[in-house]
Amino acid sequence: MFSFMFKIQRFRIFLITALLTGCASNSFRFKDAEPVMYFNDIHPIPSPESVQYERFDYYANVLPELPRLKHSFVRDSKRSMDVNSMDEVPASSWFIPRLGFQDISPEELVNGPVEYGPPQPPLKIIRVRKRKQNPRLFVRDRRGIYYLLKFDPPDFPGIATTTSFIVNRLFWGFGYHVPEDHSFYFKREDLIAGPEIILTDKEIDQILSRVAGPVNGYYRSISSRIIEGYPLGPTPAQGVRPDDPNDLFPHENRRVLRALHVFCAFTNMCDISSDNTLDMYVGEKDKGYIKHYLVDFDDAFGTHAARTRRLWAGYNHLFSFNDIMKNLFTIGLIVEDWENLDNKSWKSVGSFEGDIFDPAKWKETHPYQPIRKSQQQDDYWAAKKIGALTEQHIKALVKAANYPEPQAEEYIIQTLLKRRHKILRYFLCRVSPAEFLDYKNSHLHIADMGRILLQDEFPETRYEMNYYDDSDNRLIEETILTSDSAVVNFPIAPYLFEKANNYLRVDVKIHRKNMPDAEPAQFHLLRRNDQSVVLVGVVH
Repeated sequence: MFSFMFKIQRFRIFLITALLTGCASNSFRFKDAEPVMYFNDIHPIPSPESVQYERFDYYANVLPELPRLKHSFVRDSKRSMDVNSMDEVPASSWFIPRLGFQDISPEELVNGPVEYGPPQPPLKIIRVRKRKQNPRLFVRDRRGIYYLLKFDPPDFPGIATTTSFIVNRLFWGFGYHVPEDHSFYFKREDLIAGPEIILTDKEIDQILSRVAGPVNGYYRSISSRIIEGYPLGPTPAQGVRPDDPNDLFPHENRRVLRALHVFCAFTNMCDISSDNTLDMYVGEKDKGYIKHYLVDFDDAFGTHAARTRRLWAGYNHLFSFNDIMKNLFTIGLIVEDWENLDNKSWKSVGSFEGDIFDPAKWKETHPYQPIRKSQQQDDYWAAKKIGALTEQHIKALVKAANYPEPQAEEYIIQTLLKRRHKILRYFLCRVSPAEFLDYKNSHLHIADMGRILLQDEFPETRYEMNYYDDSDNRLIEETILTSDSAVVNFPIAPYLFEKANNYLRVDVKIHRKNMPDAEPAQFHLLRRNDQSVVLVGVVH
């Protein structure tokens, strides 16, 4: 009976979302109800089976799609399904609203997901992965807490450990579930083989010889506390988990995954794939639920390029049919800016940069389906999160990462600020960045997020407002205002509600000089029987 009710619930939600997303955006109508701020997707389910991630199977499924350019790279028309009536993503097993929703201080961001703190030696090795290249050690500390130790490559000391710390905290701030990562320093004598593994001291020394060497007797690492629960493998990039009745929306149509397009561009987390996700079954057997994590952030910034010697990482897919054809017809005479990239003077930085970075052209190394499906409104939502990330946040994170070279620390701060500015400049102009403040005294008050986050970069701005009923009938001629303020007040004549049968849709379109026209933001206003007016829906 329990499973049957879940199937009915899933069918109803899919039916509703299919009807909504199959229509043009201007055909939305919202109910007079509070927006869903928490989506309860943690109902107890039977224990699912673990799914083993096979990297080469993933590549085999992804790469054949690349030559089909028209179908592979054109954004899908389907809107995200995991958003509420205010065009926000509710809290769930996927996401917790933080930056841009809560007031997160720099100190709170640095602390991030910390609960237990770093490991406490001695550390007993219980498992080793990748012994000969990029070794990783699974250890148990003296408290009995399990961690994964990850290291810097020998030729680039500091690059992976600083990156992993900063990006882990950034994605925690963006709202994702992430493991508890720490910068961790230890001596060789702190490591011993546990009873679960046959490992000699010589073999431990050989493993450590393949990572960046110790400084003043201390090895540098990132310790990632093993997430509590039963691991089920990666989150599928497409569709839903058939063994999870709580999983109601195809993953490629979830904004929380589509938004990785912007977040990964910001951090140059170009190696993003299903391998960076992890589904955990949390709770007792057959009484728990699945919680969705992002993991392994050490290949962001310039680390992936340094490890693989692919300095172009983030500027192109591993295989680009488009580039092959372009080079064929131009005999390779066209030289892209990224072809002249080189590693910086500091080993902890690699080729990470902000000068030639272009948010419109950023690409993950292997196409990741949710990113390929991202829409302008998904990108805008993610850009607002990055807009809530201040210079003070960035400075606090970079300082806490403890770069081995002081000059590298300042370089990373400035590079992140450059990339942040470019992302805001681009994605806040793909849609009209208008946000509802209130409706009072027959005036609609909206905030222009472009002006708020980019201040005086848009001096000449014109605001166009159109009025519709719920059948998409235009009621009167547009209203046009100019304003030098980031907050704009639009007068709304009361008789418009009568013409709209008390359901009035107001489209706000923002025009800026020398910027492309963007789609309008929609504000759906309902006049109740007591004549009060409430906002019931927002569409970007």
